[in-house]
Amino acid sequence: MSDLRFQPAAARELRDHIRAAGGVEVFAIGDVEDRWVTGVTITCRGQSDRVNALVDRPRAGQVVIHNHPSGNLTASDADLALGNLYGEDGVGVVIVDSSVTRSNWVVEPHLEVPKSVDPAAIEAFFAVGLPAALPGWEPRQQQIELALKVGEALSANTPLVVEAGTGTGKSLAYLVPSALWALANKGKVVVSTFTKALQAQLVSSDLPLLKAGGIVVPTALLQGRNNYACKRRLALAADEARANPDEDGSRLAELVAWEAGSADGSRTDLPFEPEGALWERVMSDGDLTLAIRCPHYQTCRWYTARRQAAAASLLVVNHALLLSDLSVRADAGRGVLPKFHRVILDEAHHLEDAATGVSSREVSGLALRRAISAMADDRRGRPGALSRVAQVPGKRIPPERTFALDDAIAVAQVEITGVASFGPEVLAGLAEVFPAGGALRITPAEAASDRFRLDVEPQVRHLADELERSVEALRKVDEVFEDVTLPEAEQQPLLDLRRGQRRLAAHAETARGFLADLADTCRWLQPSRDQRVHPGAALHHAPIEVAPVLRKILWTQFPGVVATSATLTVAGSFEHWSA
Repeated sequence: MSDLRFQPAAARELRDHIRAAGGVEVFAIGDVEDRWVTGVTITCRGQSDRVNALVDRPRAGQVVIHNHPSGNLTASDADLALGNLYGEDGVGVVIVDSSVTRSNWVVEPHLEVPKSVDPAAIEAFFAVGLPAALPGWEPRQQQIELALKVGEALSANTPLVVEAGTGTGKSLAYLVPSALWALANKGKVVVSTFTKALQAQLVSSDLPLLKAGGIVVPTALLQGRNNYACKRRLALAADEARANPDEDGSRLAELVAWEAGSADGSRTDLPFEPEGALWERVMSDGDLTLAIRCPHYQTCRWYTARRQAAAASLLVVNHALLLSDLSVRADAGRGVLPKFHRVILDEAHHLEDAATGVSSREVSGLALRRAISAMADDRRGRPGALSRVAQVPGKRIPPERTFALDDAIAVAQVEITGVASFGPEVLAGLAEVFPAGGALRITPAEAASDRFRLDVEPQVRHLADELERSVEALRKVDEVFEDVTLPEAEQQPLLDLRRGQRRLAAHAETARGFLADLADTCRWLQPSRDQRVHPGAALHHAPIEVAPVLRKILWTQFPGVVATSATLTVAGSFEHWSA
């Protein structure tokens, strides 16, 4: 038996699926990097002693994984036959125990050397394929030369930074070699943009030209999770609105009707812009998901988009989603996006702005209200998560915990009420210390000033203390439900509570980070973005230099990044990209 060789996140996900299946044998496909499983995709479940393996899904370099519920990891005759079948295609076979703490690598995976993009195929697309499909299309030599450079970079897995002005046709110049590389290597290329406008252009105009010119390749667009409606939360919100009519009722009815007929259930498909608080009630949220236990899992808008992304060879995303994925991937071994092999950055001149946005942290009155909104009763008397948790039938928890739950909820309600009133008060007071309409950067001189030491620092420390107390109070409530399995219909209040706990913990950490005087961090106060509704200051801190972050999560992980834009040089030089 070998060492486990599973990244913690991958082992945890497989373990959760085995547990959700009742401990029977399951079949999964694992992504492998440097001989370690970094992610898993569950394909089917079987009985306690066997599972029907799918033979057409895995790719060379991946592994097929199944558990032996008995705990005996010795390969059976069926396992060896499976190894022979998959091994011929470079696919490995791994047996694990149901707790995913031990493994037996029956067959090691094998990945072939990547194939290069054929320059003749690129030239043929622009000179023959596209003109044949679109009469009047005239090849542009500058576009073809750029496409050939991109093809070379993808094939050699080396970086390319290229400035391509308006009229070059740069979108097709990187899409054509990207599609050819992905098809030749059965891989995935992520195309990242900064703006939704360019995403829409790629999906509606440029990608269809690939097929018109003879390159048939699966494509997909994936947005951030919060951009998709959640069927379960939408139904819950609609039920609440019918039981307790309010001003959101008509808009909720419109959202229900829209979601039923929407192509993808994404916010960009909405014919109207919902209020932020309303969308928060119905959007897909990783903190609130029931995942495979959700009755809407098979038709879930987010998971459907994820499955389409997994099947695509060209995947269009934005810089924020890509960088968030890379950041999580660097810490946990697996990100938000399905595994990909090459990266194209269009509108690359916005990359640093996007990286700063992803790395920045903020505490504002609006952020605090959003963190506690689902937990506290609202002004119309609609019960929040804490009140609904208190209504969980006693039979769901051991009798000896009932009094502990009542006490924990009482304390948590006091703490949440305190944050709801004290937090905005502190931020409103801090707004008085900086120039009207301006911002206050906490430079070393400012940090040593009486204004900061007497008016800012004590208030921020007090805010962090309040937030941490509320987090601890919510943890005590959650602790009562340890080892308790609730029916799906009763889980939402606890999910809301846990999300609020995580959000408040993140805000407490941000407040502490604001107080930390770190040489590589910029700290500042500025008016909140919505002064009319949420007056007061917002606390911010962010890395001064994002280049080290990008070097860690992007350039070292994906050496063959292609970065392009109409404006990339500074004074005609690419030197800052080298840095």
